[in-house]
Amino acid sequence: MIGEIYKVVTDNTVQMIIFFLNIYIWFCIIDRLFFYGWLLLPAKGSSVSRITEKVRSELSALHIVYENEKQLAPYLGKYIRLLEHRLSGIRIGTAAAPMLGLLGTVWGMLIAFSVMAESGTGEPGMIANGISSALSTTMWGLVAAIPGLVAMPFLQRMKIRLINKINAEKITYIGGQSCSV
Repeated sequence: MIGEIYKVVTDNTVQMIIFFLNIYIWFCIIDRLFFYGWLLLPAKGSSVSRITEKVRSELSALHIVYENEKQLAPYLGKYIRLLEHRLSGIRIGTAAAPMLGLLGTVWGMLIAFSVMAESGTGEPGMIANGISSALSTTMWGLVAAIPGLVAMPFLQRMKIRLINKINAEKITYIGGQSCSV
């Protein structure tokens, strides 16, 4: 079975690119699911999220006292940017996969028609084989895009949920002050 998959993937350069793009999309989806799931779990012995604990520990390590919320923004912004990490990879991969599939189809059709023109015969078996190979890249492009299309709304909702959770929690500063973030 793996040999058949390898033959299909390496049979065409565009299919091989789509195959690796599919692996990258799945890697990004799984990475975000584990990261968001880990952050949504409460820290040991508290109801505060792990991201708030990270900000608190970073502030403690730097011995920084904040007077207002604006001074805290760079530290929270860093962690909120971490939530967006790899989502753009899923978006780009999901958009690129069908386009690569279409490119492979056009490329395959050009090759099939050039073989027909060179041989001078309209042998149906040769034409069908070339067209089948060309159309399979479109199918693989769609197969690669579908997981990203399904996962993106779910991951976006998890990201928004995390941002709302961060905003709802209080962060206590070293100076004893606290503010909502």
